[in-house]
Amino acid sequence: MRTSKLLAAATIVFLSTLACTRVAYRPLLPAQVADWKMVANSLSCASAIPPNLNLSPDTAKARQVCTAQYVGNPNIAVTVYAMPDSSAAFEAVQHWSQPQSGKGAFYQDNLFVIVESPSTDIPTLARFSNPLKSTLAGQQHN
Repeated sequence: MRTSKLLAAATIVFLSTLACTRVAYRPLLPAQVADWKMVANSLSCASAIPPNLNLSPDTAKARQVCTAQYVGNPNIAVTVYAMPDSSAAFEAVQHWSQPQSGKGAFYQDNLFVIVESPSTDIPTLARFSNPLKSTLAGQQHN
């Protein structure tokens, strides 16, 4: 009897710990976006936001940040912030500076995404961003 109570208590503690543990999330960034291909082994994720990627109080709220490089014409760098919820991702976009040559941002679900390529115009970034946004739509983002 005592053994079954101890086993039940241990099971409850284990399940509680498991429920509180956050599984590392790696966004399902596609290997190819339109005419761009992800550089092999360029996807990198961290749950602690590195100082160089902590751009604002908004990005400081991210649960995780991932970066990837895509090769094409032009090469494009992608930074994805997994925010606590879609409203936090929306706020991050709202606080993002005005569109500028070489940089763009959007949100999809709870992801705040920045795409960058120096000296690239907004229409070219949109040719990359629009299919990427479609790919990210509806994925489970922890």
